[in-house]
Amino acid sequence: MKDVIALYNQKRSVFSNPEPPCRILKDSSFVHRPVYAVIPACAEYPGIFSTFESLNALETPPSIVCVVNHRSNAPDTMKENNRTLVREALKYGVCVLDCTEDKNEFGEGEGVGKARRIGMDYALYCGAKVIACMDADTLVSPSYGKALYDFFLQGEEQRGKGKNPLAGALSGFTHQAAENREIQTAIEAYEFFIKEHSRRLFQTGTPFYPYALGPSIAASAWGYAAAGGMNKRISGEDFYFLQSLIKIHMQSTVLQTESGQSGRPFIFPELDCTVFPQARLSARTLFGTGQKLTALTQQAEKIECASLLYPDDVYTKIKQTIALFYETQKAPSCFFAEIRKRLPDVCDFLTGEGFPKVWEKTAEQNRGNLQRLEAAFHTWFDGLKILRLIHYLMR
Repeated sequence: MKDVIALYNQKRSVFSNPEPPCRILKDSSFVHRPVYAVIPACAEYPGIFSTFESLNALETPPSIVCVVNHRSNAPDTMKENNRTLVREALKYGVCVLDCTEDKNEFGEGEGVGKARRIGMDYALYCGAKVIACMDADTLVSPSYGKALYDFFLQGEEQRGKGKNPLAGALSGFTHQAAENREIQTAIEAYEFFIKEHSRRLFQTGTPFYPYALGPSIAASAWGYAAAGGMNKRISGEDFYFLQSLIKIHMQSTVLQTESGQSGRPFIFPELDCTVFPQARLSARTLFGTGQKLTALTQQAEKIECASLLYPDDVYTKIKQTIALFYETQKAPSCFFAEIRKRLPDVCDFLTGEGFPKVWEKTAEQNRGNLQRLEAAFHTWFDGLKILRLIHYLMR
């Protein structure tokens, strides 16, 4: 069995290069533990200290890595805020990865994805067994530390049996109370949308139902390396990283399933804890919570939670598409023909995405192996494809 962690550290880690991408600052109070929490921070002084305190107060706290960063063209006020944070963060027993010096500043088009990648690569390099994403404005429930350590112990048990640990897991989330009624109304509506959309996707049978919220995601070291690490996207990095973890989890589930079984739901692991992101407005991300809140506050008096959801017909067609796959699984060449006959608009979308040729090759490669065909279908029809289908059907 390949040691994917060792290979990642040697070939793909940002710390495999002779010149590290940051200054590594820590004092004697920093403790290496099996569980790490990685926090990207840009102009987060002094509010981030509440996050440090929330994590440090846990009965079983994680090691905290804070990646302080800004772009080279950032305003002087932001750069000064970051320099202050670099100086003060060490008092909380935090390892600071300082990306604020000239040679380590981020370039245009670089941001939170790169910061998470640097911090999570460092945690893996230090021997972390579980790496949790965290945000600088997020608090955690008292059970957060234990839940992560239980996830670590579960992985160790799997390793003892000669199996890979679970790739990742999600904590629950609830936003903190907002500073005024308008934002509170908006955050409640947005949170309803995230959770209800996830619930409805689960009912369709797709493995890609979990919500993607940065500070709710945790990965095993094996899962992180197998996923190729955190992507460096300027926004949506949590969505794409979670997609990778779900695919690895799904494929592992398929390989460990008895021959002949398929069609059971893929349940992504859940942690018995909650994170509490702040309900604040922000223009930093392209499609994050902040921008959604900004838009929703413009109509705070009119918000009806149910109206934020996609139409029922959209979820129905996703469910029917997946059901048709299982209906024709033993004769996969019939799948697309049935889609064309019963779901012409979905057929048009799949044709535009080049699915017919992909499916012909996929069916041939996995002939006679229902489990691998199942994994291949869902790997193609992933969360991004489903989102594209939703937008296509709503045109």
